[in-house]
Amino acid sequence: MKVTLRSLLLFLFVLLAFAAVARAESDEDLEDEDEETTTPAKQPPLFNQAPRPPPGQRRLDWSKFSWSDFQMEFYLLGGLVLVVVLQRAGQNKNAEIAKNWARATLPVWERNFSLIGDSGHSLIRDGPRDFLIYFSGRVHVKSIHGVLHLAARTDIIQRVVDLLKPKGACDKLTIRATLNKEESDPIIFAILPTSSAPEVVKERWDLNDFAIKRDLAGFPKQYYSLYTDSPEFAGILWDDANFKKAIWSSLGLDEQGNGQPLEKPLIERIILSDLPQEQPQKVEDLSECNKELEFVFRLPNLARLSQEEQASLMAQAELVLDTIDHVGQHGKLSAESRAKAKKLRQVAEEAILKATAEERKAELAKKKLQEKRARDEQVAKLSPEEQRRYEEKERKKAAKEAQKKALKKGKMIMK
Repeated sequence: MKVTLRSLLLFLFVLLAFAAVARAESDEDLEDEDEETTTPAKQPPLFNQAPRPPPGQRRLDWSKFSWSDFQMEFYLLGGLVLVVVLQRAGQNKNAEIAKNWARATLPVWERNFSLIGDSGHSLIRDGPRDFLIYFSGRVHVKSIHGVLHLAARTDIIQRVVDLLKPKGACDKLTIRATLNKEESDPIIFAILPTSSAPEVVKERWDLNDFAIKRDLAGFPKQYYSLYTDSPEFAGILWDDANFKKAIWSSLGLDEQGNGQPLEKPLIERIILSDLPQEQPQKVEDLSECNKELEFVFRLPNLARLSQEEQASLMAQAELVLDTIDHVGQHGKLSAESRAKAKKLRQVAEEAILKATAEERKAELAKKKLQEKRARDEQVAKLSPEEQRRYEEKERKKAAKEAQKKALKKGKMIMK
């Protein structure tokens, strides 16, 4: 529920008034206690002295107070006003930044998708710093969901942290495209910054268990790391001139590696996967998983967009579309590469089935052990004669089962 600044200040004013009244009453109570301790005996009232009102009907004497008595209240009020003003300013700035991003990239999305946003809104606010985007109605892709995650300009504590560590403050764009499975073969592909690649690969089951770090001619391996289970697809995608130019430009360099590199790459991840990020517990989870293409971009300064920064945003949008088209048009692998990909997934299925069988076996053994302990506890409560009859019954039962197994084994030998 939204609270306006006016109602918040009114509530604070009433709260401070009550605090002042309580403080005044406590001061008068202290004065009364001092008078009682210093006066040895009760003196009769003078002829012209007004009687003291009862404690519940006392009036405040505001002449006893000065501005310094309300110093704490003023500090609290000033701090609250500062928080409210900074939060409102941060919300407005984030809204302006989101609109600048939409104005810069909307022409690209409008040319390529028939449905943009929801109910006529291209951006949907989801909190003070998040904005949602949605596109659909295009070949090679079912839909695109995105999140414009802006810096914490509404959080005063986070703003102080960002001032101390300005490198941590960053606006990001995350895009997840759900692709058509039938248009391409199973492929795992990822481009990650070299500094964060080991951590990302370790956290994701699909990258850790299937993809292998590869090296391609002309690939900026000092800035990015490439992981894939299909070198064939990686080579075809890297040979695309538009894709190669976008990767190099995200570093602030040309295709020959010339120029002044950016402090941090503008691409935080590009991941194509048809497998779950976490290790599945059932084989069905492998086939039910969608084929997704994920992008995470670091955004330039969107508060004051220059022509160069606007071109960078357009290049990010074009990179998303070019990669989607490339997967849809060139995602069919050769027979050898397809067989290797399927073999890797079969090995994963067998490992899941084996783990499931071992888990069931362990649960069954645990259940039998619990049942045996329960029977032993019940037998321990029986009389010696009842225990003897129970043990005799169990021996006959075990002998009968052993005889059945022996007969079954003999029949198998005879056959």
